[in-house]
Amino acid sequence: MNGMNEDKRTIIASVIALVVLANVVAGTAVFLDQDQEQKVFVCETIGQNSYTNPVFDLTLEDLLKAGYSEGDTFDVEIEGTVVRSATLTHGFLGVFMFDTYLNTEKDGHLAAGVFWDNVLPNDLGNTVTVTHVGHNDNYSKLDRFLTDYSNDIADYGGDGAVFANFYGVTGGDIVDGRLYRSYNPFLADNARRPYVNGLAEEAGIGYVVTLSMTPEAIRAQIDRGAEGYCIDLFENGDSTATNIGYRYFANTDAVKDILTGMTENDGPYLVHCNVGRDRTGFTVTLLQALCGAGEADMKASAANAYVNLYGVDPGSEEYKVVVESTYCRNIYYICNYDMIGKDLIGGEFPVDWSGKKVDGVDIRSAAHDYCTEYLSMDGSVVDRLIAILCS
Repeated sequence: MNGMNEDKRTIIASVIALVVLANVVAGTAVFLDQDQEQKVFVCETIGQNSYTNPVFDLTLEDLLKAGYSEGDTFDVEIEGTVVRSATLTHGFLGVFMFDTYLNTEKDGHLAAGVFWDNVLPNDLGNTVTVTHVGHNDNYSKLDRFLTDYSNDIADYGGDGAVFANFYGVTGGDIVDGRLYRSYNPFLADNARRPYVNGLAEEAGIGYVVTLSMTPEAIRAQIDRGAEGYCIDLFENGDSTATNIGYRYFANTDAVKDILTGMTENDGPYLVHCNVGRDRTGFTVTLLQALCGAGEADMKASAANAYVNLYGVDPGSEEYKVVVESTYCRNIYYICNYDMIGKDLIGGEFPVDWSGKKVDGVDIRSAAHDYCTEYLSMDGSVVDRLIAILCS
């Protein structure tokens, strides 16, 4: 009798496997109800998104119909490579640097990756297994952050500086009016461009630091009609433009060149990426740390981009999550650059943030070491960088 039961189980398993295979070949996502607590989708790769993440023939609607919601987490496996605890989102809102995600593309299909680099195989036709594993508790605390930011200045009370995400950077020995951060001033069709350029002119910006575009990309925007004060600076050679990407802790040469370029040009300086959030946040935190800024000033600068863009309320639980997921992560790796290779370049995601603190660390000294030891900058150049911001 036991042998017959075993045979039946084998036959059933074979039938299920054949159904899964047939549907994958046909390009149809398959839902396998393994038990009451764990559910699996089997699908295939149908393309790549702009970050080279694999896109699947599985949609947000498929998961919502199965009873899941944004904020739920899934393990995603492709060809033996696994991204664990990827948070289901409707966009990159709610995704912080180094987090894993199951993102909804514009056409509704899902893509998986790490907000750092693509670590999953992305060949067409690869079999993909998506397994529900839990829920991201932080996600439920991000009420305002999860709403997309508006492109209408009226929704920001008519405040051009808030709309442009344009503000001064202070702390430590940084001279007021010497360092600023903002939204991208070069995007031809973006409603924020005129405001960023106008505020840059008012501040007397002398040098623009672009972290998200190459000179060729900026030239393409100019050809499409972008104009303004920062465009004039670019035309005059008073800018540097490099796309350091989200692998900024790995792209050491690009970061080194940007910082060195600042020492060779007069300020005030404007640092920006696309929205002035992630890459800008890292760069500004490093500059503040070099200049002896206190923790409160660095946290405020990092979180203010989220206050401006999404209306996050300072002092709220959401604000605390933003600080922990931006400033705290960046400053940890600035102070512990020996962990970059272990955690980010050769590590597994998601990163375990428990215990990653900088309590008792001389942050200013650690930032100086980061530049000289990790970025291989000459000490005199680092000292010059500090001097142009602080004197």
